[in-house]
Amino acid sequence: MKGNDIYEVRARIFPAIVSMVIPFILTSLLLEDIMESVSDSNITIVRYAIPFIPIALVYAALGYFLRNLFCDISKLVIEGMCYGQDKHRMPTTEMLLWKDGTFDDSYKQLMRTKILRDFGLKLPSKKSEHDDINNARRSIAGAMGPVRQMCRHDDILLKYNIRYGFWRNFSGGNLVAFMLVLVLMLVNVKAQLLPTEYFWLAFATIIILAIMAILLMKMQARDYAQQLFSTYLALNLNNTEK
Repeated sequence: MKGNDIYEVRARIFPAIVSMVIPFILTSLLLEDIMESVSDSNITIVRYAIPFIPIALVYAALGYFLRNLFCDISKLVIEGMCYGQDKHRMPTTEMLLWKDGTFDDSYKQLMRTKILRDFGLKLPSKKSEHDDINNARRSIAGAMGPVRQMCRHDDILLKYNIRYGFWRNFSGGNLVAFMLVLVLMLVNVKAQLLPTEYFWLAFATIIILAIMAILLMKMQARDYAQQLFSTYLALNLNNTEK
């Protein structure tokens, strides 16, 4: 399987389907009461299987076909909330600012020298960054595009990218799941099939999962940035050895 296909499955399809689990469970519980009135109560396997199987297929298909929507929502809402709408506060940008303490100045200068040599892009000096930090962020963010392109075939970096993509897209999927549970709750207000507590528990669970996903996404973003820099600098050594 090619790198793009692996990313599609693990970072987009998987989180989209997993995020549909809570709406799927609530829908199954709602329909269980309906099936009890049309099925023999002694045949419990049939009673549970009849609603369970088609609903599972519907929600799996929903997650699969809406995976790109989940990804767009994640980029617009989650990344926008964490890193700004222009994405200029991503760790791949912040870690190369002179004021950031993740790496020492010699490491940052090594990155700047290689970027200048490879792409002809001169990143801001300490004085330029101090005078206009927003412009410094734009310059670094712009340089990261070609850096990522140069490293896109690295298998180890792909794993880091998949981990980040999974948690980002799962957080977006949770937003969609929240809206679906809200719709189910409104349906239940009319039908009175389930206790309201079930829905409040679902909302609380989704919120907890979303917060966890965002925290893990931010952690994976920093890990990805560090691995991207290491991979990029190692390209020079690998080419020299060849």
